Amino acid sequence: MKEEFKKTFKRLCPSRAEEEVIQKIQSYKVRIDRENKTIEIDVVFFELVEYKHLFALEDSIKKAYELNSVRFFPSYPAKCFSEKCTERLVATLKRIFGSSIGNGFFEGSKTEYDADERRLVILLRDGLSARLLTESGVDKFFEECVAHQFGLNTKVFLQGQAAVNYEAPGFQTLRESASRVYRQLKEEETQGEKVSSFSPLEDADEVFYDRDNENIVKSGGMEFDIANPVAIYGKSRIDDLIPIRKITDGDIVRFVGRMFDIESKENYDGNKINYKLYMTDLDSSVIVRLSLNKDNTLEMPGKQTCLIVEGKAAYNKFDDEVVVKGEYIASVKPVNRKDNHPTPRVELHMHTIMSALDALSNPEDIVRTALEWGMPAFAVTDHGNLQAFPEIMKACKKYKNIKPIYGMEGYLVDDSARAIFEYNQENNVSFKDGTFVIFDIETTGLSPKNCGITQIGALKYRGGEIIDCFETFVNPEMPIPEEITSLTGITDDMVKDAPSQKEAVKAFLEYAGNHMLVAHNAQFDIGFIRKVTSDNRMKFTNPFLDTVSVSRFINNDIFRHTLDALAKYFKLGEFDHHRAGDDTEMLAKIFEQLIRKLAVNGILDTDGVLEEMSRNSDPKRLKYHHIIILVKNRIGLKNLYKLVSRSNLEYFYRYPRIPKTLLKEYREGLILGSACVEGELYQAILDNKKQSDLVKIASFYDYLEIQPNSNNHFLIEEERLGADKAAAEKQLCDNVLKIIELGEKLNKPVCATGDVHFLNEEDEIYRKILQFGMKFQDYDRNTRLYFKTTQEMLDEFSFLGPKKAEEVVITNTRMIADMIENIKPIPDGQFTPKIDGAEEELTQICHSTAYEIYGKPLPDIVRERMDKELNSIIKNGFAVLYIIARRLVKNSEEHGYLVGSRGSVGSSFIATLAGISEVNPLPPHRLCPVCKKIEFFTDGKIASGFDLPDTYCEKCKVKMIQDGQDIPFETFLGFHGEKAPDIDLNFSSHVQGEAHKYTEVLFGKENIFRAGTVGTLQKKTCFGFLKDFLQSKGINLTKAEQNRLISGMVGVKRTTGQHPGGIVVIPKEYDIYDFTPVQHPADKAGSGVITTHFAFEYLHDTLLKLDILGHDAPTLYKVLEQYTGIDVRTIPMNDSKVLELLNSTESIGIKPEQIGSEIATFGLPELGTKYVRQMIIDTKPKNFSDLVQISGMSHGTGIWLGNGDELIRNGICTIKEVIGTRDSIMIYLMHRGLDSSIAFKIMESVRKGKGLSEEMENAMREKNVPEWYIASCKKIKYMFPKAHAVAYLMAALRIGWFKVYHPVAFYASYFTVKSDSFDGLLVMEGAEAIRKKLEEYENMPEITAKDEDTIVFLQIASEMLARDIHFLPVDIYKSEPFAFVPEDGKIRLPLSSLNGLGETAAANIHRAIKDGTATTLEELKTLACLNKNVVEILQQNNCLGGLPISDQISFF
Repeated sequence: MKEEFKKTFKRLCPSRAEEEVIQKIQSYKVRIDRENKTIEIDVVFFELVEYKHLFALEDSIKKAYELNSVRFFPSYPAKCFSEKCTERLVATLKRIFGSSIGNGFFEGSKTEYDADERRLVILLRDGLSARLLTESGVDKFFEECVAHQFGLNTKVFLQGQAAVNYEAPGFQTLRESASRVYRQLKEEETQGEKVSSFSPLEDADEVFYDRDNENIVKSGGMEFDIANPVAIYGKSRIDDLIPIRKITDGDIVRFVGRMFDIESKENYDGNKINYKLYMTDLDSSVIVRLSLNKDNTLEMPGKQTCLIVEGKAAYNKFDDEVVVKGEYIASVKPVNRKDNHPTPRVELHMHTIMSALDALSNPEDIVRTALEWGMPAFAVTDHGNLQAFPEIMKACKKYKNIKPIYGMEGYLVDDSARAIFEYNQENNVSFKDGTFVIFDIETTGLSPKNCGITQIGALKYRGGEIIDCFETFVNPEMPIPEEITSLTGITDDMVKDAPSQKEAVKAFLEYAGNHMLVAHNAQFDIGFIRKVTSDNRMKFTNPFLDTVSVSRFINNDIFRHTLDALAKYFKLGEFDHHRAGDDTEMLAKIFEQLIRKLAVNGILDTDGVLEEMSRNSDPKRLKYHHIIILVKNRIGLKNLYKLVSRSNLEYFYRYPRIPKTLLKEYREGLILGSACVEGELYQAILDNKKQSDLVKIASFYDYLEIQPNSNNHFLIEEERLGADKAAAEKQLCDNVLKIIELGEKLNKPVCATGDVHFLNEEDEIYRKILQFGMKFQDYDRNTRLYFKTTQEMLDEFSFLGPKKAEEVVITNTRMIADMIENIKPIPDGQFTPKIDGAEEELTQICHSTAYEIYGKPLPDIVRERMDKELNSIIKNGFAVLYIIARRLVKNSEEHGYLVGSRGSVGSSFIATLAGISEVNPLPPHRLCPVCKKIEFFTDGKIASGFDLPDTYCEKCKVKMIQDGQDIPFETFLGFHGEKAPDIDLNFSSHVQGEAHKYTEVLFGKENIFRAGTVGTLQKKTCFGFLKDFLQSKGINLTKAEQNRLISGMVGVKRTTGQHPGGIVVIPKEYDIYDFTPVQHPADKAGSGVITTHFAFEYLHDTLLKLDILGHDAPTLYKVLEQYTGIDVRTIPMNDSKVLELLNSTESIGIKPEQIGSEIATFGLPELGTKYVRQMIIDTKPKNFSDLVQISGMSHGTGIWLGNGDELIRNGICTIKEVIGTRDSIMIYLMHRGLDSSIAFKIMESVRKGKGLSEEMENAMREKNVPEWYIASCKKIKYMFPKAHAVAYLMAALRIGWFKVYHPVAFYASYFTVKSDSFDGLLVMEGAEAIRKKLEEYENMPEITAKDEDTIVFLQIASEMLARDIHFLPVDIYKSEPFAFVPEDGKIRLPLSSLNGLGETAAANIHRAIKDGTATTLEELKTLACLNKNVVEILQQNNCLGGLPISDQISFF
């Protein structure tokens, strides 16, 4: 590259420093503007270069060619970026805008770079403000520099406080252009280079009409039937279609394509909806924009709908490309590929998006396509997992009349494999004094059938000594490929006079005699020897030993077993690899080391190796082969679940491996196929194993697979079948014929399969992008692994003749399908665990509690609600779930921790009576705890019993209890009580683990599993893959085409995981394999966690899941009770001072400006975030039910912004009337007079984002439901359960009560529970230091989740100090290890609050001091295991009190 650069700039005479810059160039691109006499050079460097030298090189080129300007745009490896690069950023700024800018502002500055957060902070020297720089866009300029030069998306923050108003010369120029200049320079380079097609098709410049049917058109890579377009928007005014690639700025266009994505968004004024339709014809892509009034919303079709679009094309600044402003849109039908064969085949080898990062076929698309093609069945066979099964089952319910065959492409290892072959006990050789012939060969390629031997090296080894050598070049009688010569150093000239292969092999075998042969990866070398002996009818019966297999067995502490790796492992020095003689000598040394290691393990001869390997082979160390496993019946399904589970739990190394012995154990009900080129049989053919070996291998399978030669064409491209392309092509056909021959010999069906990885041929590009992202070297080859029709497969195998092709493509695949029963991977029905007497126990508990609370006889409302729920729960078999949840709650309470409910379980009155939920869903009511007098409010005017004013019983003179949240039971279990219930419980993180263990006590460990999840690719990750891919190609695509490529990858499996608190319970009469396999999450073989293999969303209606979640509120309750002695359950929900926190800061005795907030909700769950605080300020809630509305809206989607906020702001409704929670819809509509069933349906439709049907709107209007309410329902995408909101707010108000009345306990408890972001040094600096730090964070334009946590800590610490509550410093005699403790109106910091002092050290220090065992610093260091740094931290912070250094008495 150095010389090439010098040739480009011949006049240049670089200095030594400039030479060093040129030396580091990896690639470059020059742009010349002759008119303006400027040159721009994009240059990629291997490593950082000195920027001063780069600038000097610019100047030298400028001078040599008498130019006006020369500018480099350098790119460096991302790993080179650090805070030290700030200097080059400033230098770039100075070079463009003048030196005074940098000198004036950046002299003496300091830099901090956080690589994890991608954040660069530049701290200006004292007295200089960052405001001017930021306003002028310098931070943005630096971000653009970092992005271009290092490929990093880094945020730059300039920080500094002005002492004087200073403005450097040139600042006005900077203001005008700094934020734009660098980006503009790069945009000038690429302007006009954006293309709408990644891979333009040859015949896509016009639209083609079918000769026989003018309504069938071909545009780009797609065909459409435009006979009967269904108008969606506008009127058609144009007749002629053009392809998408021909759309240009300013044209009026009409085109046809498929919509692959759609976006909709309200405009700023909120009166219109802007739509973006992403369209493609698989040649090019374009964005279609249209804007409609809100009252004229478009009933847009779903994704993948084909549309005709008319409109005007124009450049759009926002999209930075030409888009079409839609004026007419109509749907048309796609013309898809069809399988017209009268007897369609069955595909037995098909991958879905669950083949991690490897396949792209959506399960539903597979089912639909196979059905459309008339296939009677199809098989799904993902790599090593079954996670597509539920989606296939779901799709088959939608698309009936086709049989799914459930299977897997597994990773088979032969754990009965040997290291010694062609062997019987008569061949036993002692390692101590037996003779072995160690040999190695060099070849012209990898295929024994089409390549030749170029060198043989051998030696005789006995008793640790080499006793004889043999070496010869061999004439392979074919040219030696260049890459082989480069690898081995053997040329055609070196072998032209050498013995022929026949002569050389004959001489080698005569040299070897009857001795055992030893080779590294022996099957390769033996394959070539066997080919020569077979072709020349020479006898070859020597037993042979493979050192790779021996090493894998004995060296279980390493994973690579190549010759190089073993030489390094045994420290045997360097050698000339890939020359037979040198390889053989090194192998002899390795063999000696292996023998010694075998001897240590008591293995002294070849018999001992075979015997020990048969007993103790580790499947995780063995080479795997692919195998197809199909499920024949229910027995086979369960056996496959066991195989998958054990392969994941016991034999996972990179892949879940299936030992052959294990497969034999679970083979019943399964059908085994020999798989693809990576299968055991095909590999044996490539290795040129002898016929008897091939017969033995093939005998293991139920059917043999052959695949199109195009699938295996990579063997030719990689010259694994030799350099002769014609011979290699023939070899592919011969391999197929060999498999057919074996099938006929063994009377086993041979089936042609496609190894399908994507549905259509054009989808291959998505797989290429994924494989590029995974660093595959061969990512760009065309595999043609698409779903082929019957005729396409027959064409692939036409070389077999029509009769045989039909047999393998159609007859045999359908025969296999006919052998398989129609089964379901997940059984129908609900399978809940049983607890004897659960129904009676629940009934007794509920009646007892109800009588205790409401008296006897029960009020009608109470009795009717209780009976209704109990009957529904017992009838549907859910009583056991309530009993389980109750026992879990009671177990936690016995440990001293309350449990909070979440989700919609609070909608169940039985959950309240059973002690599972604190939320009472009855209508609002007042109740005397003594005489049980009760008053219900059922007219809807009171939304929560907590809103009722305090009242005393006239008879008993005691305060009446206010309760009842008016929540219908239907929102929990459905209108008929048939929905599978979700009981989500919030446990303290201190006892969450205990709760998990308690489920094992209740049901047995063998019946408890964690709920599994499957993680798939999302748009952001796909964009990263695509960006890197396009950069490697030098292609700049339009956003439309980028999104098309991204959409093809979204949803592909990436990894697996676990639900944060989901516990799955299997009934004792079943086992887990009746429902799902199991595995470790994220394929972590060492994890102690076992999850369901299927994502639990598919098991939700089948198995019981307990959500045992961790939450801070129960922990806060515990600490608050410890510090105050007050039971949180006694705290009222209508305390005026607590509610005042929502309106002002008055109840905590400070002014708003002291804490930067009009209200005082910092630290209250759900109410302290900036978003919710603003909602509170906007809505001005007066009571508990108002807060419930706010909580519901803050968690919903499409319910507040652009909906509720506008209604309240414009005075159309109040906070009480606006839609807040899902339940409020049903209650509101019932109070309006709608039947409960239609009210329930409306609620369900709205909460799921499905809007309202015409029938629903009519029903609402009949009862005079306001139009604003109907319109609001139609905007909602997701709604929060009222019971969940109530539970959260009860916690918030309880904690708020302590904030008002016991502030020291509140802050001490808060920091104890939420100490992650606590900064002990900062808080001891006082309020001003906290305020400044808070300003720094709040002024950041973009903050991370970690920053948000820090801001919350700073806000609460600032508020605490404003209330004149202070921290006491750490004192080893008074501080707890982790708890913030109230002390004389102040809060003592814990040991762990010291920066740099970890949890272990804190616990050890506290223990040593508390026990009284550490009376000196020396003793403390020893007993607490403290290092020097920890001791220095204690000393620097004056934490040691009077602790003497030692007990030595000094007299001097």
